[in-house]
Amino acid sequence: MFGLGLTEMILIGGLLLLLLGPATSRRLLARARSLWSDYTRLRSAARNPLDHLLKPKDDPPR
Repeated sequence: MFGLGLTEMILIGGLLLLLLGPATSRRLLARARSLWSDYTRLRSAARNPLDHLLKPKDDPPR
């Protein structure tokens, strides 16, 4: 991008998290985990669009 490698980007991100403080860092990390979870779920759904039709449904409780 700007001539930065992965290591430099990770170091800059870590320094930013330290400068922002623990509360903000926790919120940012939680948001990043949430976005990653959404991304992987959507990617999986796009890869197997009919997967939900093939999985057996749980029996309803009696």
